[in-house]
Amino acid sequence: MGFIHTVRVKIRLSFMRVRNVKQNIRFYRELYLVTTGQLMIALGAVKHPNHGKTEGGFNMLTKSINLFTFDELDSAVKEKVINRHRDIDVEGEWYGFIYEQWIDKLNKLGYKEAKIHFRGFWSQGDGASFDAKPDLRVLRLKKGIKFRPIDHLIRNESLYGKIEGHSSHYCHELTRRFEIIDQMVDISKQQSALITELEALIEKERVLLCQQIYDQLREEYGYFTSDDYVSETLREANFLFQSNGDSEPRTIN
Repeated sequence: MGFIHTVRVKIRLSFMRVRNVKQNIRFYRELYLVTTGQLMIALGAVKHPNHGKTEGGFNMLTKSINLFTFDELDSAVKEKVINRHRDIDVEGEWYGFIYEQWIDKLNKLGYKEAKIHFRGFWSQGDGASFDAKPDLRVLRLKKGIKFRPIDHLIRNESLYGKIEGHSSHYCHELTRRFEIIDQMVDISKQQSALITELEALIEKERVLLCQQIYDQLREEYGYFTSDDYVSETLREANFLFQSNGDSEPRTIN
């Protein structure tokens, strides 16, 4: 199967370009899919009786090759093509929908104005985390009646929550930490113990949420880079390939 595709190459006639071609002849042969002789004719470095026309200061070289759709390639070549285009669907903001879902969920849980960060997926230090403005009133209400002795301190904002990050080129869950800050108020030992316990519970929840975000991102990334998904993208985009799996050659009009 396959079909004939005509590649029309225009190369400017200049001494500098000829000199560069002689120095990098292999590169230009592969770029334009032509022989050395054809390339030198196009450059005007060699005369040819049937190839003397120029257009706008360029010599014209026409080359016809067979191109194939993805499904027309051999299995081994398909595998090569898939691996080369593995990231075709994750080059943009593929994670946008997951971000929107989690920002909404975090807001309802009491983590306001959340900003998610992640790095992945197969290196040490990979992971996800988020910055936010914790609403301690919302976060405390989920922890039961045990913490009622400190409710008035939260209501009058003598206590407030904060997610503190430290300088790092990583962004996994341990690059940040939830803390409860007290405004220099007099508190009892019981209240102090409750504050410490509440802080630990919310921090544990924060770490778990970060891990869940990362797991979902990794799962989505795996889906977008799977053999089946990449293959479908190549089909829908009508990609064309040479028989060895190389991409359609560059055409200059």
